[in-house]
Amino acid sequence: MTPSGVAAAAAYRRLVLAVLGQVAFGVTSRAVTITIRRAGADDTGGALVLSFGFLLIALVLLIGVAVNAYAVVTGMDLGKPALWAVAMCVPCANLIVLLLLNSRATAWCRERGIEVGLFGPTRQSLERLRSGRNAG
Repeated sequence: MTPSGVAAAAAYRRLVLAVLGQVAFGVTSRAVTITIRRAGADDTGGALVLSFGFLLIALVLLIGVAVNAYAVVTGMDLGKPALWAVAMCVPCANLIVLLLLNSRATAWCRERGIEVGLFGPTRQSLERLRSGRNAG
């Protein structure tokens, strides 16, 4: 497999993990926000700093999703990578885009003998690809 194919498969795994990170972060940040409000501490400077920190983390995760989506689409030659990356930044629409991209990327990986698990290509199949051995 070409180096760009290996990079695309690795980017696919990172994309899935980044989206899961977004979901986990969303749940966690919402729980912390509710706890702060119930404690009556939402008017303090600490709450503002925490909110700013949450915003930065959310922005980093969003950039990670967009960059990895771009890398997946480019490496797998799925067409118009910038459009896919921007669509991954649109709330609600990104779920539909993720489902489309996930189904295409899974099919692409399986066509090339790359094992695909719950989080995209398995670590073992990525290690075999990187070492130059057959993935299947």
